[in-house]
Formats: sequence, structure tokens, C-alpha cells
Amino acid sequence: MSKFRSKIWDPLLLTSQIISMQFQFYTTLLFINYLCSKFLHVMTNSNPNNIYSLENIFDYRLVNFKSSNNFLLCLTFIITALLSALFQWKLVNRSKQCLDFTITVFFYHILISWAYVGSFPSTFMFWFIVVVSATIMTLLSEYLCMQSALKEIPLSLVPRANL
Repeated sequence: MSKFRSKIWDPLLLTSQIISMQFQFYTTLLFINYLCSKFLHVMTNSNPNNIYSLENIFDYRLVNFKSSNNFLLCLTFIITALLSALFQWKLVNRSKQCLDFTITVFFYHILISWAYVGSFPSTFMFWFIVVVSATIMTLLSEYLCMQSALKEIPLSLVPRANL
């Protein structure tokens, strides 16, 4: 009896997918944050060194709408969720696992933010952005995976029998 996957539990595959998702998430988040900080620098003539730092990524207290830099940081998380959904679609390609991988990515982000700041994230805006980003990432990646699963299998590649 054949199954979709020959191995149901493959810890090496699972671990490599989690590491890939985390790497992609932070790479995208840093790159989008860099682009937004350059945009803000051009628009406001501010010092770019003060705008772009790891503190923007890991300090949950900066996720709010109090300044233009903080607003762009919130927007950065939303854009990263959209791009991460595309990556997750290509990497995982199973709609049943999209929620699991999304929760894992944001769980590790919350743990790293907690370790970076030294206190558990307690601001409403941080949790709101995390929930919105996780929802966007999950729904978009599940939608893309389901669309891939519903594609027709091309039969023109199979040689036809002459009847």
C-alpha cells in the first residue's frame, strides 16, 4: 500500500524545515526593515544608524504606532508574513502543516524577543501584530498549498496507446 510520504516521522527533514523557515523569516525581516529604514531616512533626513538596528527586530516595546519608524516596523512584520507565506508554500507544500510552521516561527521569535529584552512581551500592539502576521502567513500559505494540490495532473506527458 503506497502512502503520500514513505516516512511519516522524519526528524531531520522537520528540523531542517524549521531552521530554513527561521532563517528565511529573520533574513526577510532584516532586509525589509533595512529597506524601510532607508526609505524613512530619505523621507525625513534622519540618521540611518539610529533607525536600523537589531533592537527594531527583537525589542517588542518598539512595535507600536507612536512614530513613523515604529509604524514602518509594524508594516515590516506584515510584509515579512506575506513573503514568508510564499517561502513556506514552496518549502512545506502541505496545507496541514502551514499552521504548525507559522506558530513555530512566531514562538521562537517571542522566545528570542523575551531573551533579548529580558522580560516577557507584554504590550498589546506586539501581540496584535504577531497575531495578524501569523494569521496572514497561515492563511496565505494554506491557500497556496491548496491551490497547488488542486492543479490538474498533465496527462500529455504519458504516451498514448493507439486504439
